[in-house]
Amino acid sequence: FKPVSFLPCYSIPPFSLFEGVHLVLLVGYRALFSQMKNPGFIKQSILTHWCKHVLCFSFQVDYTHRDQDPLNGPPEEFLLFLYHPFRKSFCFCTNSAKSQHTWKSVLRDGIRYCSTVLQRQDSFEVEAFLEAVRFYRQEKGSYGAGDLLLGTEPEILSNVLMEDLLPVLQSQVPPNLKGSESRKKQTWCQFLEEVYTLVLSQVSSEFLDFQRENEKLHIQLEKKIRPDLDQMLILKDQISIKLQAVIQNPVESCCRQGVEPDLDCVMEELIHPISLGFDVVRSLFADRIDEMIRHLTTGLMQVLTLGEMPWKPGFMEPCYEKANLYKDSLQGLKEKFGFHGVASLVLRAQNLMQQLMQNSVHTFQQLSEQHLSLATNHSQITQTLEKIKTRVLKKFDYDSSSTRKQFAQEWLVQIFLPFLLKNLEPRCKLNLRPEGIIRSFSLTFCYSFPEWQAWTVTPKRGEDFSNITGSSVPPKCRPLSPGSQ
Repeated sequence: FKPVSFLPCYSIPPFSLFEGVHLVLLVGYRALFSQMKNPGFIKQSILTHWCKHVLCFSFQVDYTHRDQDPLNGPPEEFLLFLYHPFRKSFCFCTNSAKSQHTWKSVLRDGIRYCSTVLQRQDSFEVEAFLEAVRFYRQEKGSYGAGDLLLGTEPEILSNVLMEDLLPVLQSQVPPNLKGSESRKKQTWCQFLEEVYTLVLSQVSSEFLDFQRENEKLHIQLEKKIRPDLDQMLILKDQISIKLQAVIQNPVESCCRQGVEPDLDCVMEELIHPISLGFDVVRSLFADRIDEMIRHLTTGLMQVLTLGEMPWKPGFMEPCYEKANLYKDSLQGLKEKFGFHGVASLVLRAQNLMQQLMQNSVHTFQQLSEQHLSLATNHSQITQTLEKIKTRVLKKFDYDSSSTRKQFAQEWLVQIFLPFLLKNLEPRCKLNLRPEGIIRSFSLTFCYSFPEWQAWTVTPKRGEDFSNITGSSVPPKCRPLSPGSQ
């Protein structure tokens, strides 16, 4: 067993593993946790399928011979696995349930932080990049990028390239491998990792060059567009009207037949887990403030320590566990609507929970700094903090309600969009002639109508969205997960 150390400070990104001098970022990994009772199965899994390295924490092993197989007697419980489809995977062994829970929280937070680096940025550049990836896959007949859009730009592009390469590699490489079945799997995993490493390295280098070139092109493009901006906006409105006339009836027909029967059920499945998570966030915040008030000694200094709450390992885990309910409740959407973004949805919900906690803590600290200076004794400080807590909780209730509705609307479109695009493409693709559009430009337009999908998918006709988000499951709602009752 070769021990692996983590970053010494939990709150310093990026979260990563150090193996010798090699840095392994957690982007693209999935954390799996099991209480397997079959040592033979564990050993076979590790050696042949996906775990090529076993890393032990707090697990004392004394090997007298350097080449002795450490998997002869692997632990049967407290296991944590990190799985990546193209990279080496890891098995962690801990000596207690408490240690396992701590590492589970740290690993999940690290994966979430690294995987959603772009989703946390609110910029036109990021939006344009993600849309470009979606259009690229759409031209190849793949609708909805889903979990491919996790990580940085080079990692996302590498995922897309590996998606294109994998069928070719699978058809050419495995048939030519020699040896036992386990040896073939091991060789294939190693080959796949080397290919991915090469692709990621090349993409990262070229993307860096592109960014440098893009800065110059951006200035040139702005100068070129600015004189005709008004004409382009008018043209955009004209095309929008033409698109509406062509696609409105097919979109509404497709939604009536394929979307509306499941709309209320999907809405409820989206609202329920995140509502539970927000309730836990509120409870954790209120309980922590109450505890601080009960044991108040240094006033403002104790208030400042609240800033670690959203980042403290394990503290937010009860909230994040509620988001994991999506993994089961939305299982049926992949086959029925072609939705492959459950992992992204879970991470997005968890980020919103953390953001709400962070906002509440920040607001509480700011108000405390403003008002505690006026309090002269312990009783006044306590009363002031109670009033601030009440005020912050009211703001939390408003923010969580609006965030929940926005989350549901956003993911309704993401869930049904692949289904709509796949069914509407044969009927709605337009051939727009470039003649006369703008005098010196020849523009090519991709058919794209997210506004119309959003308008049709979200419950609009005769229904109040706020009522739906707060309603219970409709009596005729069909289960989304196979086998669910």
